Amino acid sequence: MLRVCAAASFLLLIAIAVAQSPAVRPMLGHVVRLDPRIDKLIPKDAVIEVLASGISWAEGPLWIKDGG
Repeated sequence: MLRVCAAASFLLLIAIAVAQSPAVRPMLGHVVRLDPRIDKLIPKDAVIEVLASGISWAEGPLWIKDGG
């Protein structure tokens, strides 16, 4: 029984990993680089992936220049 549970858990983890794979997520837009210093934070080949949809309200990332 323990082997069956372990095998089922392993298969579930594989299914979750495949479902969360970047290859199956749709991409959207592109990264706008107004300051070359952002390249230290975001790789040049970075893409914007849709992680979720149908959300009524959610916060997202924000980039604010030092000092406002």
